[in-house]
Amino acid sequence: FNVKDPIGSLQQATDSAMRQVVGAETLERILTTGRAEIRQKISDNITAMLQKYNSGLALVDLAMQPAKVPEPVRTAFDDVIKALEDVIKCGFKTLLTSGGRATAVEGINLLADLVTKADGRIVILPGGGVRSSNIAQLKEKIKTTYFHSSAITDSSEVANVNEIQLLKKKLSM
Repeated sequence: FNVKDPIGSLQQATDSAMRQVVGAETLERILTTGRAEIRQKISDNITAMLQKYNSGLALVDLAMQPAKVPEPVRTAFDDVIKALEDVIKCGFKTLLTSGGRATAVEGINLLADLVTKADGRIVILPGGGVRSSNIAQLKEKIKTTYFHSSAITDSSEVANVNEIQLLKKKLSM
């Protein structure tokens, strides 16, 4: 055994795995269809950490408690989905949004949920701080094809040609 506090080590490994896996998931998957896969990812992460540190511990089973969203969060989420449905009913074809946050990266989870809920009925166009440095992360998580970027990389109000080329290159990958 390579650890002084096996219980504490297991708790730290569990907390770390939960944050890593759940933080990368959408609310929809956590609450519904992705639970089994999320459970397996968390289990794999815990097992890898326990082995890496030669803890002498083995994870036999992982029981996930039912995920329940706090009522204020659920209400806010429901309001966003209702607003999406209203926009679709009005006949709009595209919705430019940062996911309710200052940047698309900060709103990435809600953007992914909106794309899922929109189900092709409207194009969700992530915008707000979209740059070549984060476009791959946004594309992978949100699962959409179109993005909005001003491509301004300095204090001017002019799009940077190199940034536009980098954005296009990373989107075509």
